[in-house]
Amino acid sequence: MFGYLPRAYRRPEDREAREKMHNAATIAGMAFTNAFLGINHSLAHKLGGEFGIPHGRAIAVLMPHVITYNAQVPTKYTGYPNYEQFRAAERYQQVARHLNLAADTPEAGVAGLVEAVRNLMRQLGMPLTIADCGVPREEFEARLPLLAEKAYEDQTTITNPRQPLVAELVELYRQAY
Repeated sequence: MFGYLPRAYRRPEDREAREKMHNAATIAGMAFTNAFLGINHSLAHKLGGEFGIPHGRAIAVLMPHVITYNAQVPTKYTGYPNYEQFRAAERYQQVARHLNLAADTPEAGVAGLVEAVRNLMRQLGMPLTIADCGVPREEFEARLPLLAEKAYEDQTTITNPRQPLVAELVELYRQAY
């Protein structure tokens, strides 16, 4: 995706890039059907619904913050997916290595992956923040408590590797703003 999506974006007639993105989207759909989703989706569901932000755009804006959050030792552990030990940071490190990013430590892998996501967003001309999506601060702050509460109740929250507190969801939204 990091290679073919910018190519398909810059040259829509590039059939190979479009085919690779079609395949990537299909594989991603199969993966999340089997592995479920997490707070990136629950936060995006509510943000998009409340402010009319397309789901993929909301996912992208929130993703760097969610990766950073999930890589930290949890305040509260979740019963799913039955981790014997918390290992989200190491999983992100594996993704970073797969993308040939610096990942000598889990922390370096997480930082590299977060920067790679932001760089991809820049290449695609995507907004990097909720504010960049045209959401006025006053409206955002007024709706923030309810947004976080609704995101906490979303069915995809319970399958996140780090079980959030509502206050942590508020903070993630603020970081993304």
